Amino acid sequence: MDQSDTSERQRAIKPAVHFVGFRDDRYWNAVRIWGEPSFIHETWDTYAKDEVAPGDVVVFARGEWDRSPKSFSKKPKC
Repeated sequence: MDQSDTSERQRAIKPAVHFVGFRDDRYWNAVRIWGEPSFIHETWDTYAKDEVAPGDVVVFARGEWDRSPKSFSKKPKC
Protein backbone atom coordinates (compact mmCIF):
# COMPACT_ATOMS: atom_id res chain seq x y z
CA MET A 1 0.00 0.00 0.00
CA ASP A 2 1.46 3.33 -0.96
CA GLN A 3 0.93 6.68 0.71
CA SER A 4 -1.67 7.88 -1.84
CA ASP A 5 -4.01 5.01 -0.89
CA THR A 6 -3.84 6.01 2.77
CA SER A 7 -4.53 9.70 2.13
CA GLU A 8 -7.53 8.89 -0.12
CA ARG A 9 -9.00 6.65 2.57
CA GLN A 10 -8.54 9.35 5.23
CA ARG A 11 -10.38 11.89 3.07
CA ALA A 12 -13.25 9.43 2.59
CA ILE A 13 -13.83 9.09 6.34
CA LYS A 14 -16.45 11.58 7.51
CA PRO A 15 -16.46 12.88 11.05
CA ALA A 16 -19.23 11.51 13.26
CA VAL A 17 -21.97 13.86 14.46
CA HIS A 18 -23.02 13.52 18.11
CA PHE A 19 -26.28 15.03 19.43
CA VAL A 20 -26.36 15.63 23.18
CA GLY A 21 -29.47 16.27 25.29
CA PHE A 22 -32.11 16.66 22.58
CA ARG A 23 -35.65 15.98 23.83
CA ASP A 24 -37.99 18.18 21.80
CA ASP A 25 -38.36 19.93 18.43
CA ARG A 26 -34.81 21.21 18.67
CA TYR A 27 -33.78 17.77 17.44
CA TRP A 28 -35.40 18.36 14.03
CA ASN A 29 -33.89 21.84 13.80
CA ALA A 30 -30.45 20.34 14.43
CA VAL A 31 -31.09 17.61 11.82
CA ARG A 32 -31.89 20.30 9.24
CA ILE A 33 -28.53 21.95 9.92
CA TRP A 34 -26.20 19.03 10.70
CA GLY A 35 -28.00 16.06 9.13
CA GLU A 36 -28.87 12.82 10.91
CA PRO A 37 -26.64 12.20 13.94
CA SER A 38 -24.23 9.30 14.10
CA PHE A 39 -24.72 9.09 17.89
CA ILE A 40 -27.38 10.38 20.28
CA HIS A 41 -26.41 10.92 23.93
CA GLU A 42 -28.96 11.66 26.67
CA THR A 43 -26.46 13.73 28.61
CA TRP A 44 -22.87 14.97 28.36
CA ASP A 45 -21.10 12.52 30.63
CA THR A 46 -17.83 10.63 30.60
CA TYR A 47 -19.32 7.83 28.48
CA ALA A 48 -20.41 10.31 25.79
CA LYS A 49 -17.07 12.13 25.84
CA ASP A 50 -15.18 8.84 25.43
CA GLU A 51 -17.12 8.13 22.21
CA VAL A 52 -16.04 11.40 20.58
CA ALA A 53 -13.03 11.02 18.28
CA PRO A 54 -10.79 13.84 17.08
CA GLY A 55 -12.55 15.66 14.26
CA ASP A 56 -16.06 14.62 15.32
CA VAL A 57 -18.80 17.23 15.68
CA VAL A 58 -20.72 17.49 18.98
CA VAL A 59 -24.03 19.40 18.93
CA PHE A 60 -25.57 20.29 22.30
CA ALA A 61 -29.30 20.97 22.70
CA ARG A 62 -28.45 23.59 25.31
CA GLY A 63 -25.61 24.76 27.49
CA GLU A 64 -22.05 25.79 26.93
CA TRP A 65 -19.99 23.93 24.33
CA ASP A 66 -16.89 23.76 26.51
CA ARG A 67 -18.43 22.41 29.70
CA SER A 68 -16.85 19.46 31.45
CA PRO A 69 -18.69 16.15 31.23
CA LYS A 70 -20.45 14.76 34.29
CA SER A 71 -18.86 11.79 35.91
CA PHE A 72 -20.43 8.51 34.86
CA SER A 73 -24.19 9.06 34.97
CA LYS A 74 -25.24 5.46 34.44
CA LYS A 75 -23.93 2.33 32.81
CA PRO A 76 -24.68 1.86 29.12
CA LYS A 77 -27.32 -0.71 28.25
CA CYS A 78 -25.71 -3.77 26.74
